[in-house]
Amino acid sequence: MSLMADVSDQLRILRDVFATKAPLTLIKRANSLQRYVNFLDTEGILFPGDEAALYRHFCAERDIGSPPSRLQSVVEAIRFAEHVLGVSQLGAELLSKRVVGASKFQSSGPRRQASPFTVKELKILHAVLESQSEEMWDRLMAGATLCAVYSRSRWGDLQHSEAMAADPNHWEPAYIEFTVRDHKTKRANAWSEGFLPAVALATGVTPENWGRTWLVVRACIHGDISAGFPVMPAPGGDDLATKRPISSDEMGKWVRMLLVRHGADLQGRKISSHSCKSTMLSYMAKFGCDITTREILGGHVSHLKSVLTYSRDALAGPLRELEKVLLSIRQQQFNPDASRSGRFSEVCKIEDNEPNDCCAAPESLQVAEVGKLELFEEDESLISQASKFLFSQTFG
Repeated sequence: MSLMADVSDQLRILRDVFATKAPLTLIKRANSLQRYVNFLDTEGILFPGDEAALYRHFCAERDIGSPPSRLQSVVEAIRFAEHVLGVSQLGAELLSKRVVGASKFQSSGPRRQASPFTVKELKILHAVLESQSEEMWDRLMAGATLCAVYSRSRWGDLQHSEAMAADPNHWEPAYIEFTVRDHKTKRANAWSEGFLPAVALATGVTPENWGRTWLVVRACIHGDISAGFPVMPAPGGDDLATKRPISSDEMGKWVRMLLVRHGADLQGRKISSHSCKSTMLSYMAKFGCDITTREILGGHVSHLKSVLTYSRDALAGPLRELEKVLLSIRQQQFNPDASRSGRFSEVCKIEDNEPNDCCAAPESLQVAEVGKLELFEEDESLISQASKFLFSQTFG
């Protein structure tokens, strides 16, 4: 590259070298290497340093309470530099057994993952978006967050959308679909033509069509996605959109500020950009949706490549299931924020799929209400059946 004076030629080479890498991956690797380079600067050592310097860096990070994932990211970045950038023998020189072991050291206590948004928190975001008295950019951020939540998207992936379409029309959408080419799982992508379809339902936990409101508000900033603007652009000095996307860290801080301002208690909760992807998948798991449906909606579909290739619209069925979950929340039949015993408000019937099973309970006994089991004494015959069933379950 140093032999090429033209910047455009240099950029073309970089684009070809990184062709299979998602932008978020490149940023993550660069940040990890930069953190290590900063440490070397404080010790007056030039990159790449040596194994002892890297180990001291890891020990210093652990001493200040850095998560293990940060150290693992440095190891991944060093391997990236060796195998993608061609810095030969870098891993062999730096990644000793003690360095790799230090990167995998787990601190005591459970892993702290991003918390899904509660229904109350989502309703706050809906209210901010719908309110005419809220500042326009706060409304835009609330709407963009709902886009990520209802499309089960990583924030960074959604920000790299190349196109957006409303179905059936722009001002009364039932779905809003984003086309994402550069995303985290692009190498393992099983979707048609390499694009990741991110489809958001325009009606969520509230009855209002939030998608329509967001599209109207977003039109005010004149930042068409097809013209290269991100889904949530950074505001410019003239209150119009810039082409700089709001980062994941900025998004987390902004959303936490909106929630706290409107009375949400975030004590003990970890609300971040990762909360967007996890929220609907968490709700569906608690509702009882099957794993394959959740995998497709979450984009974890590399093992389903053949099925998805020939399905044409593989999201259709899973989206219907998500619509059922959201409808149950709106009708107050399902509360994903309650404990297991209190999530459903309606009586559920336990179906007997194997009537010939000698260990199955008589059909008369298979009526249950959440939290309790009721036996209906019809006659002596039923009592006899119940006795035999209980005896077989107790003594085999």
